[in-house]
Amino acid sequence: MKQESINGVSLPQGEEKNKFLIFLKENWDLIIAILIAATFTVLAAIKKIDKEQANLSVLALLIAYIVYATKQAGGTRDLLKWIAKGVNLLENQNERNSAQVGSIERKIYDISEIQISPMLNSVQNLLASVAGFTQSEVIIGTENFYRKLIEIYSRKEIRTIDVTYFTPQVPDLALKGVRDYWGQLPKILKSNSDITFRRVATAENLAKFEWLLKDMDYFKTLDGFHLRIIDHSVGSLLLNVILVNSDEVFIFGPHRPENERLQKYVYVKNTEIGSAVTAYYGLVWTEARIIKQGKLIFHDQISEILNKLKST
Repeated sequence: MKQESINGVSLPQGEEKNKFLIFLKENWDLIIAILIAATFTVLAAIKKIDKEQANLSVLALLIAYIVYATKQAGGTRDLLKWIAKGVNLLENQNERNSAQVGSIERKIYDISEIQISPMLNSVQNLLASVAGFTQSEVIIGTENFYRKLIEIYSRKEIRTIDVTYFTPQVPDLALKGVRDYWGQLPKILKSNSDITFRRVATAENLAKFEWLLKDMDYFKTLDGFHLRIIDHSVGSLLLNVILVNSDEVFIFGPHRPENERLQKYVYVKNTEIGSAVTAYYGLVWTEARIIKQGKLIFHDQISEILNKLKST
């Protein structure tokens, strides 16, 4: 009798009708997430929710894929092997392409060294909270983004602000909203001594690093301002995030478009999302060089980075 197998267990041909039920049982989390995403899509289509909120459906599908793929692969590292194996299968195991497949696998492993597994550990909680966001918004335009930041930073209950700066360009101060932000930020931090402000940045070029040092000078007397630099070859692979009070999150890419008015920023206020981003930020922060810790400035690190940038 012809045998079928599921997860290594052989089934008689007469039991093939149970495969669908077994799939549902073993992958209920994937099904639920897809249903949630579909619900958001339908609600957006019939205009029961704003178009911006429909973006949550994309997030739900992304989370579902990560959960499903990680579960099938047996963990983050095994997931990478699983992806590489899939590439190999798509190449029909052609020996002439084995070197190329091996190269792809090595690149995947290189990226994995960023160590994003703590974020994956939180995806189950994210799934449970997708339908219950306290607040979400897609902000279009850099000036609108900075105005939103000033609005949030100015609240008296703000205690922690964690910022990444992985964009290679310096801020465009020709834009009024951008100029207002960088002018008001020192005033906000000085007026609220309870805020701990951490910035981790890349130093892709001399102009950006010198700008970071000049900006740091405005905060040199503040105990609550901290600055670190991470190697830009890693930072160029990472998303920019801003995390406020551990539950308000901004997410945006590492590169700016030529037209700042077209840049998009995702804002979410949610404890579970904040927890995942906190883990992500913590990993990046611990891998970065200390430039300023409170009032202490590490001049040896500054000199080393300056010399390296000037020699390239």
